[in-house]
Amino acid sequence: ESKAGFISASDKGITVALNTELTEELIADGIERELVSKVQTLRKEAGFEVTDRIRIFYCAKGRAGEALNKAAFASDVLAVSVEEGSADGYSKEVDINGEKVTLTLVNLWRLCCNGQYTYFKFKHIEFDLWLYIIPTMYNIIFYEFCTEYI
Repeated sequence: ESKAGFISASDKGITVALNTELTEELIADGIERELVSKVQTLRKEAGFEVTDRIRIFYCAKGRAGEALNKAAFASDVLAVSVEEGSADGYSKEVDINGEKVTLTLVNLWRLCCNGQYTYFKFKHIEFDLWLYIIPTMYNIIFYEFCTEYI
């Protein structure tokens, strides 16, 4: 029989015991992993490419709000920022460990092609940056075309 807060198993003379107590740190890590999972699911639902950089906006309280405020997981989901609030983008209410959270994902990279060259449009709050990629016979030349302030 195991002590309270532990689980154990024995086989061939070896006993292993695990501490099953959930600490605040373990709970916070679990919420963070759940956020990563939800964001990745939303990225897929929104049709984003695996390599697209995003901004995350959220409305949340409690432990989920604390994890979003810390944004330690941002690099795991290619988020350049995690901010409280709302924006135009792919938005959905999700359940994070029993807490209702509204997440909005904004795609920063858009790939377009007009037959002669390929370009990425980087959308930012203050400006649009157009980066043209001109394919050549031996390599790819990156060329910054223009910056339009809005």
